[in-house]
Amino acid sequence: RNSLAAILNVKEYRSSESIPTSSEGSSCDDSTPGKILKNTSFKSSLGDANPSNTSKIIIVEDHKINQMVLTKLLEKLNFKNYVVFNNGKECVDNILNQSNILLIFMDLHMPIMDGYEATKIWREQEMDKRIPIIALTANASAENESVCINVGMDAMLSKPFRKQQLEILLSAWL
Repeated sequence: RNSLAAILNVKEYRSSESIPTSSEGSSCDDSTPGKILKNTSFKSSLGDANPSNTSKIIIVEDHKINQMVLTKLLEKLNFKNYVVFNNGKECVDNILNQSNILLIFMDLHMPIMDGYEATKIWREQEMDKRIPIIALTANASAENESVCINVGMDAMLSKPFRKQQLEILLSAWL
């Protein structure tokens, strides 16, 4: 089973570009570093190859501002092919088992279907390769990490985060 055991604290990577904390989560100011919990045993089936133009990143996030900031940061990192969903149900209903998905960013707390339930459904029905699912949360507690592991998530990115943190995470998983 995959684990989120290795913690990479990226406090030294600072920039003015960060994704805000959702109003539902706990608040974080600029002095709170984001952290990436990385599964060191996972290897993407892409290896060192560059993703094709048809491969896409999936963003499942209910807050419009968070959607906008994440998509802008991805574009700055030259990831221009992405799809945004407002909740887990939209994601599961529309893209389950598509073969051209590189990675999924999954907010944990959303209306209709949260990220935990969407991940459980995704993992139960996943057919081909295992797609990395990255939890997006303002609550990067040990308890929350454990729940994320148990439902099948591969890593956690704590909001707010910065462009460099996103870049490190993407290079680790793609």
